[in-house]
Amino acid sequence: MPQEFNLQEALKLAIQTEKNVMDFYKEAAGVTRNPQGKKVFELLAGEVDIAPIPSIEWARNASKLMLLPRLCVSSEGAVDSIQLVTRKPLEQVRVVAVTPESATSVALTKVLLPDAIQAPLESYDSGEAEAKLLIGDAALRSAFEDPTPHYDLGRLWLERTGLPMVFAVWACPEPLADGLAAAGPDVVVVPLLLSTGFHLTADIGQATAAVATGAGTHGRTATAAAPRVTGPLGPDPLLSTALAARLTETGVPAGTPVVLAAAGSSDPVAAAQVRSQADLLAGELGAEVVAAFAAAGQPTVQEAVADLRARTGGPVAVATYLLAPGRLHAGPAGSGADWVSAPLGDHPAVAALVLDPYRAHRSAA
Repeated sequence: MPQEFNLQEALKLAIQTEKNVMDFYKEAAGVTRNPQGKKVFELLAGEVDIAPIPSIEWARNASKLMLLPRLCVSSEGAVDSIQLVTRKPLEQVRVVAVTPESATSVALTKVLLPDAIQAPLESYDSGEAEAKLLIGDAALRSAFEDPTPHYDLGRLWLERTGLPMVFAVWACPEPLADGLAAAGPDVVVVPLLLSTGFHLTADIGQATAAVATGAGTHGRTATAAAPRVTGPLGPDPLLSTALAARLTETGVPAGTPVVLAAAGSSDPVAAAQVRSQADLLAGELGAEVVAAFAAAGQPTVQEAVADLRARTGGPVAVATYLLAPGRLHAGPAGSGADWVSAPLGDHPAVAALVLDPYRAHRSAA
């Protein structure tokens, strides 16, 4: 007779097999096994060049560390390997025993249970804590072996916010602060950004502030003041000149309605700046121009193209309001427009926009 399938034993075998395989490859590659929470200190000290770290640790050190794009540990709903085990209903939990192995999960537990006190993991077994936080193999095993109610933190977060959760990211030391410190006090930072947003107000702002305070500069002497930072490149008539030139290069007939396709931002000021640029471009072209967004904001590029075509009954062009090609350019390219211009790139008008604020800030010094 065939042997009865035991799901719990199969899970244990799968976990142990994965661990053995990963340990083999780590040893072969010379990768050191180290908790993610400790790796952030190695990154900040310059002992490692790149590492996976808890997302909360990146948030705490955003001015000193740079994210690697499109690499993270995340879930949209249940993650399975991060479990809150509780003897009482969530609303009755007063003490949670937390693992030291995941700073992000500990922080997320505090967000989900803001009134609960957090205690060492052993306090659950002693009876002091009504709930405990488990991650990784311990969480997976507990979900199958322990009949105590389990709550998946990824699912709880999705139910509360409707958003996915990023638990860990890959990061490397942010070179901007060190580069500014090495350049000396007479520095002007011209952000290659078409509108304001988080990168300008937070990333660049924190990096320049770090130079003034001496933080994150690996022992270099701080400057007397933070480096001067110009504003975003847009909105500006010179950008309308460059956008119009790119449309002409693409073969767009004069008078064609246009969708100005920007990257997008959650910052309402950034969205307003894009719409101002759309108005400037409309004046340059003598045609209707509608602002739209590829990543964040409304309307999307595809929605704007469809709406403009329905209202005008004719062809529609997309003016790509990006500096360089990349993942965001795929949105305008797949919008259904009749023409899609190339990114602004190295157009002379863009170069002039970089030089003008630089010269103005230098002369004002």
